[in-house]
Amino acid sequence: MIRSGEASVYSKFACRKMEYDVMVSGDYDYNSHIGSVSDETYRLESGTIRRTSGTETGKQHQRGFYSALRVSWNKSDNLTFRNLVSYRRINTPINHTSGYVSFSSLYPSETYHTESPSTNNAVGWDSELYAMLGRGWSINGNFQAESAGNNTSSNYYAGTESIENLADEDSWFLRGSIQVNKSLSDKFTLFSNVLSGGGRTHIAYTGSSNAVNRFRQGFTGITVGMSMNYQKVSGSIDVGYAFESNYINGKTMDDRYPFTHINLQYAPNQRNSISLWFQYATFSPDATMKNPNIIRQSELMYISGNPDLKCSRNTSANISYTWLPSNKWQLSAYATMFLISNRQICI
Repeated sequence: MIRSGEASVYSKFACRKMEYDVMVSGDYDYNSHIGSVSDETYRLESGTIRRTSGTETGKQHQRGFYSALRVSWNKSDNLTFRNLVSYRRINTPINHTSGYVSFSSLYPSETYHTESPSTNNAVGWDSELYAMLGRGWSINGNFQAESAGNNTSSNYYAGTESIENLADEDSWFLRGSIQVNKSLSDKFTLFSNVLSGGGRTHIAYTGSSNAVNRFRQGFTGITVGMSMNYQKVSGSIDVGYAFESNYINGKTMDDRYPFTHINLQYAPNQRNSISLWFQYATFSPDATMKNPNIIRQSELMYISGNPDLKCSRNTSANISYTWLPSNKWQLSAYATMFLISNRQICI
């Protein structure tokens, strides 16, 4: 508890048909030995420059605070719902390093100092609903919302060089889904899901780089599928189609794509089972990857994104085998595959 620690308080109580859960927790980490060593090579048109740097002293103080209230109504077998409201704050008031930096040419060797404090706040809401409608029909839904505010700074000083980057970020997102289920028997269930959401991010940069980013994203998807539990085989299969649109500083990119999930398990007996999981999905670039502004990081490094960046498709697969010779032993073997098509990379 001297350099780091955490504490939490949790309480649960009921009033009539409602149940309430309250949680408050906090943590802190005081680290007086942070740092890193880097060796960079810049191949420029004018020649190759090597930059090396290392931390000699560093200190970081970080504090976190988390609180949540959950309200549940689950006194009926046919209807349950719960709402969760949360707040979190992560504050890093002290985050600095000092050390050396040297170059093979162009710049003289110097000592450097960095200051990188930050503050992050977020308020969230998560709501869930499940209802039995009779005759094998049921419905379940989920709604999520979050509003966040982040303030970060990155100040770098080396000799006469001074680079200051201050970022003030405000963001919010909404996401909701509703799924309708139809039970054909105790072995087969059909379901259909509609998912939609969106959000906005506003980032203002000041200091050495002055810029504003306005990023927004929206998506809608529909899924149909089947789940089963038939004798020795269980699992689910679904297919869907989604529409996505994102905008950043006047540039809009739309995308439409299919997706699917397969999750199957075959258990010939109680000691052996084989599982197969497959997914075809899409990876969407975020505001940082699409940032069209140029942000200076060091004497030679400038970072920028690409507003024309498109989504990447990815395929994942996993097959596993589990053997239970006794209650004391378990043996598992698995193989996985992950493939990204047209992957986004930093240049």
